[in-house]
Amino acid sequence: AACGLGGGMPIQAVKLEWHASSPAVKLEPPESGPAVKHERPEPGPAVKREPPEPGPAVKREPPEPGPAVKRERPEPDPAVKREPPESGPAVKRQRGVEVHAVFVLDQSASMKREDVKAPGGQIARSDAVFEAVGTLLEDQAKVACAAAVSCSLVLFNDTAKVVLCGSSLADAATRVRSVAQEATPRFGTKYGPALEAVDGLLRAVAAGTSIVVFLSDGRPGDHTAVSVTEDLVAKHACEVHTVGFGPETQLNADARCSLGAIAEAGNGRFFDNAKLDLGTLRSTFTVLSSSVTATRLTLSGPKRELREFKTEAADAWQDDSAVWDEFEAVQMLRKVDAAGKLRLVASKGTRTVRLHSKAFAVGAMRAAHHFFIKDGDEKHLVAKESRFKERYVDRLRVAQAFLEQHEEARACLEAFNAARGSAGPRFVEAFVYRLSDPGAPGGFRYLLAEEFIDAAFAKFNGNDGFVNPAAQASVAQAFSHWTLHRSCGASVVVDIQGAPELWTDPQTNSQQRCFGSGDLGADGIAAFSRTHVCNSHCAALGLPTLPAVKAEPAAVKRERPPVPLFAK
Repeated sequence: AACGLGGGMPIQAVKLEWHASSPAVKLEPPESGPAVKHERPEPGPAVKREPPEPGPAVKREPPEPGPAVKRERPEPDPAVKREPPESGPAVKRQRGVEVHAVFVLDQSASMKREDVKAPGGQIARSDAVFEAVGTLLEDQAKVACAAAVSCSLVLFNDTAKVVLCGSSLADAATRVRSVAQEATPRFGTKYGPALEAVDGLLRAVAAGTSIVVFLSDGRPGDHTAVSVTEDLVAKHACEVHTVGFGPETQLNADARCSLGAIAEAGNGRFFDNAKLDLGTLRSTFTVLSSSVTATRLTLSGPKRELREFKTEAADAWQDDSAVWDEFEAVQMLRKVDAAGKLRLVASKGTRTVRLHSKAFAVGAMRAAHHFFIKDGDEKHLVAKESRFKERYVDRLRVAQAFLEQHEEARACLEAFNAARGSAGPRFVEAFVYRLSDPGAPGGFRYLLAEEFIDAAFAKFNGNDGFVNPAAQASVAQAFSHWTLHRSCGASVVVDIQGAPELWTDPQTNSQQRCFGSGDLGADGIAAFSRTHVCNSHCAALGLPTLPAVKAEPAAVKRERPPVPLFAK
């Protein structure tokens, strides 16, 4: 059984065999005789001979590591080992660091090409990248709680060099400008050493989570990046986003596949900037800036310990070898109590359920597992658990808040479809199940469950300003715009994903941040407003352009107040 982790061969048996097999000890006395035992401590000739033996070894050892260190300095691993210790003590003394942002920038020979369109004319690719990163850091340094973000920078070509390690945003913004003046793009492109340098930085800088932004304009000369990225995610709480810059990443299948595969392995996104345009690159970093802000706000407040999740392929439910556990469960139903408050109460009767032990996806807030209800024909759901170790008393509040937010989004979508005069898309049904699990705190686990979407899955927009440029995302963008207009700028429903006609897992951002820890507040609303471009659906609904939308939280009326995720 998979649970048999405590069993094993008794170590004592091994030790006894070694004691029994000590003929070497017995052979020594016959060689030297009893006199040897007396002679060893008295004249100690053996002692005199022994020092010379270790002595030369000691003298030989220093020269061996010495030259090796000198020869290995250009190599990436020693560079990583040297750099973190230099900044390590300062980083360890920092308090309240919630997000560690690591920028990994390609400085191979192709980055010196002056073919990037900018307001003043054509500039070098390297200069454009440093300009975009510098602007991002300056923007982040202006937001509240900037001290909660630390920044590191890695430059790479054939090898990697750590330039910044755990610096503040303000210092990093200044340093990046000066580094840009000194940088000299040259040599080839290898992703592996750069990601190994990131591993060293993530070990050196303590933070709630880490966001890695990896930018390159060409094909790598090595093929270890994906496996190294998988190791990073397994060892550290991190996301790895990749940015392709230049036509080579679009035309070169290997480069595009590699950057996309790195992002997929790193639970991040791949941004393909084929057009060499400074404005487009800045827009990409604006979205990434929102992602940093989103993660920072998610982790703000009381410290929350991350849980570890093993992962499996998304289609693993079709594999008979997949590992799953069986539980007795009850569905939690929403009821209004005597005081008029909504509460979750257990339904009557239990059901047998199967839960895959490994997650097939891990997001910023939750991990998703395949989940089956044995109720006549087996029903396939997606069960979601928090990435964080919650207090037992908070878990039911989290589940209740999830249902509240989901139902409000469903009601908004029904009203949106009515306004359009179309059946339109719908949000999947959502449930909460309580599993009997003796190994869980309190003996129960609470799962957030939704219908499984057996279709091509896509993310149409995000709560950090991300917009899918595909035509199928236009309805979702119009819906988000409509919710912002309907609430007079007080809230917006975003993070729309799923199939074109079947959506899931929405998130509401509100001025008052009353929709849980995923609610990014005014920052989230601003991120949507910055990246939204009105389409034909917006025009058909008569929606005004976003600059005309004003935030008036007092004008918003709710039939029932949302339940905060962590009510005090």
